[in-house]
Formats: sequence, C-alpha cells, structure tokens
Amino acid sequence: MPAPPDRAAIGWVDARRRQPRDGQLVLAAITGRYPPEPGRSPSPDDDFWLVLPMHFCAVHVIEPGDPVLHDCYLDADRVVRFPAGSGHGGEEVTHWATLPGLPGRTESQIVGAAVGPALAAAVDPTGPDAPSG
Repeated sequence: MPAPPDRAAIGWVDARRRQPRDGQLVLAAITGRYPPEPGRSPSPDDDFWLVLPMHFCAVHVIEPGDPVLHDCYLDADRVVRFPAGSGHGGEEVTHWATLPGLPGRTESQIVGAAVGPALAAAVDPTGPDAPSG
C-alpha cells in the first residue's frame, strides 16, 4: 500500500547490507512473531513487521561482565535486536532509515534558544492545519 500524500517519503536501507553510524537514532523496520496464546500453536497470524525508533550500537554491553554485542539496535525499552540474517534469531531489523527533518527543516533535532524561532516558523496559526474555533 503506498504512503498517503501527507506522509514523508522515507529512504529505507537494507540492514543486511549496511548499518547506520554508531549511536545514530533511526527508524527500524522489525519483523518477528508474537508469542501464541497459551494452549495454541504458533501461526502465521502471529507474524508482524512494524516500525520503531531505535539507536544503533556498533558495540553494546548490557551489564558489566556480559558478552559484548556488536552491530545491534536498541529500542526505548532497551530490547536488543540484530540485523536480519545475522544468525541471532528472534525479532530482526530488516531495514532502517534516518529520521525525517522537522517540519520545514532539514535537521531532526533543534536544541536551546533556536527552538522557539524554528517552531514559530513551522507553526502557521492561519495555515490549513490550524485549529478552528
């Protein structure tokens, strides 16, 4: 299904071929299978493919003394996933994409005093998406 016209176009990268920069926040397409309900066998209906924001880690240690993990993706709940085909099994990252820029901007993060003017420029109080009333 094509993306609706009000969505940003995303350039997806095959995670089997190339990884993001270490520490980079990306959108990750993840595939896996939800655990079946108790007493029910796994089924294709349990399969999923979805998008989550994740950080890429070239090197990651969960706890001191644990094995060092290489080239993995870490979500906000600190769940680790690996690129598809890496041999780690479980949920896998099939593709990744850089985050789109903020509305009207090329950068995806603005900090400090520049936030106010950037936000004011992006939020047109008379534009078609402005609240009415």
